[in-house]
Amino acid sequence: MEDLKAGIAKPMYRAITKPDVTQTPLPRYDLIDLSVYGSMALQFSRGCPFDCEFCDITKLFGRVPRTKTTEQVLAEFNLLYDLGWSGSMFLVDDNFIGNKRDAMRLLPTIAEWQEERDYPFGLYTEASVNIIEIPNMLEAMAAAGFNMTFLGIETPNEEPLVKTSKKQNTSKTESTRDYLLRAVRTIQEHGIEVTAGFIIGLDGDKEFQPHIDFIQEAGIPRSMAGLLTALKNTNLYHRLESEGRLLHESAGNNVSTELNFVPELGRDTLISEYKRVLRELYQPSLRSYFNRCLTMFENLNLLLHIKRRRKPKKISRAEFRAFVKSVRYQLFSRRQGLTYFKFLLRVLKRYPHMFAKAVRLAIQGYHFEKVTSQETAVDDFNKTLETEFDTFKQTTSQFVKTQGQRIGEVRDSMQKLLNQAYTQYETIHQDFRCNVRDALDNFQKLVFKQYLEEEFRAFKEDVSQFTIVKSTRIKEIRGYAQKHLNQVYAQYDTIHQDFRCNLNHLLNAFRYPVENYVEVEWNSSSSR
Repeated sequence: MEDLKAGIAKPMYRAITKPDVTQTPLPRYDLIDLSVYGSMALQFSRGCPFDCEFCDITKLFGRVPRTKTTEQVLAEFNLLYDLGWSGSMFLVDDNFIGNKRDAMRLLPTIAEWQEERDYPFGLYTEASVNIIEIPNMLEAMAAAGFNMTFLGIETPNEEPLVKTSKKQNTSKTESTRDYLLRAVRTIQEHGIEVTAGFIIGLDGDKEFQPHIDFIQEAGIPRSMAGLLTALKNTNLYHRLESEGRLLHESAGNNVSTELNFVPELGRDTLISEYKRVLRELYQPSLRSYFNRCLTMFENLNLLLHIKRRRKPKKISRAEFRAFVKSVRYQLFSRRQGLTYFKFLLRVLKRYPHMFAKAVRLAIQGYHFEKVTSQETAVDDFNKTLETEFDTFKQTTSQFVKTQGQRIGEVRDSMQKLLNQAYTQYETIHQDFRCNVRDALDNFQKLVFKQYLEEEFRAFKEDVSQFTIVKSTRIKEIRGYAQKHLNQVYAQYDTIHQDFRCNLNHLLNAFRYPVENYVEVEWNSSSSR
């Protein structure tokens, strides 16, 4: 502020040390409408002791986890409780057990606070796989009301984990796959659901069926599979840059099919495998998803949480409305109806105490299937545009070379191609169309430009015939030119109105040479 007042403010200031989180003020939860949120967020610690090659957490927050005091966390709990909040609470730490000593210090106090109020908050967080190696950690988390944790599993294969500096996911006494499966089972047995992230494209990973098989066997319904991306300033970013494999900076979209580096596998192969993984995990019927839910229910000791509550948790109005919508959109749908019905029957028969959770998971599965199918549709659409433009160019060149073919065939071909593109574009959900809008804009610009080049070539050939007829007047030539322009404008009007603005400059660029050709070329040839 002093620099600003003195007029010598610098573009950027960097602190020498990391901020002291014990000085963090209470969040202003009172400024938001709690009723429109499905979960609240609270932070206990920053930083992570591990330094995975692809992760930017240590670059942002350091490798020495800094934690708030127990009093600070309780103050935030009390603030939300006094504001009337009850339900999910996300402890957004990148690794809740990064400072295991302080985590163990906090948990008994949270457990006592929760028990006094009959567990108003359902807690969830993120942690590293070595959570199972810390004595009494899972017991303490379960007692505090944690019902879910996210693990960065990445891959069940040892070689890529070692290459990406994630040895904490491996074991010296058992195979990596067995160790990771045991970790998931151990956490589930403590009544804590495991959600997990998996990376497609790590150096050393050649096949991805093991990812699918592991996810199914472990019973991880909410599995986030994403393409590897090289985030700026990470160790991975610098390595790929030094190897000449870095293409550009990441856009930050973790469900996109865009790669910002050259993978060990061919790009097309990797993208194809990625989409296959998504389709297998989240099929339109959600069959494999529901199977994962049932596997999890078989191993999830949810009774630990149920027994701790003095009163059974009530179903809220929002949850009831969600159930009604689920019945409407899933139970009566052609794609998911039968598998959803069988899923609910099995839950009622084997795990009736988990019925509410089963419905919530089904609703989330509906969302996941929708998102993944749309993301694959976006990539399919982009590939279609590339292929179809090449086909269009070949088609127009054939029209030009073949005697007697009229420009009308080129017009028809262009119109058919654009209509097909628009039809496929509209099958993509409106929430995802922004991901293909630029590609569609560029596609129709290329197509329209190619079409205008053929129009101008045909126009010059037609006008050249007028020079043979000596009686032809300049007025007639101008009339023909205007007729030709009118045909092009009519073609322009058939284009979807949402995209016409992007073609105006091409239309203007076409009109000028036509008019110039009439006035300059015709007059000069007439004078000769």
